[in-house]
Amino acid sequence: MPKELKKLDPRVVRTRQMLRDALVSLIAEKGFDALTVQDIADRATLNRATFYLHYQDKHELLVKSLHDAIDELIADIGTLNENGQLVFEGPQRPIKRVFEHVAQHRRFYQVMMGAEGVPSFIAGVRDYIAEITQQWLTMLQPAPENSAVPLDIVANSLSWSLLGVLLWWLEHDMPHSPDYMAEQFRLLITSDLRQVLGLKPVVLEG
Repeated sequence: MPKELKKLDPRVVRTRQMLRDALVSLIAEKGFDALTVQDIADRATLNRATFYLHYQDKHELLVKSLHDAIDELIADIGTLNENGQLVFEGPQRPIKRVFEHVAQHRRFYQVMMGAEGVPSFIAGVRDYIAEITQQWLTMLQPAPENSAVPLDIVANSLSWSLLGVLLWWLEHDMPHSPDYMAEQFRLLITSDLRQVLGLKPVVLEG
């Protein structure tokens, strides 16, 4: 749970969770664009006035839902130091925790990143993954000038790859465990493509 929510009155936290759950269920039924504030309030068994005590409109609810999800993901992946940077326990932990986090919040991500989901939400998740990935790469390579490819390019390439794998996993109703998916993704990003495909290495003629 995000740190700022822990400081709130439990009733406020509960109300916001009810609104978030209502948003997710309604997006699954008819898509975000067709929703109204009244729809969300009715589904949460609250009145419109209560909704507006917490959010200006459905777009703010959506944005805050993204931020809450990312805050929870960051809390699962590592800890923040005094400079606001993530500190990881080990090089594979971020990848494994991403899959575990998505599995734990399965319904939320299947809806928000599914066919009836919201493109801006998917883009937001990708941007955060890229940011986290760059911090992870900096831990692996503290001298970025020695990297053959700039770390920001590597981070964005990996974030797109991870997002693609996550989307496939969600769309196919998570046929494999988080541990299995993390290991497969690790192999994809750390092994030569020909090795991954079980092909013989190319012998270059001198």
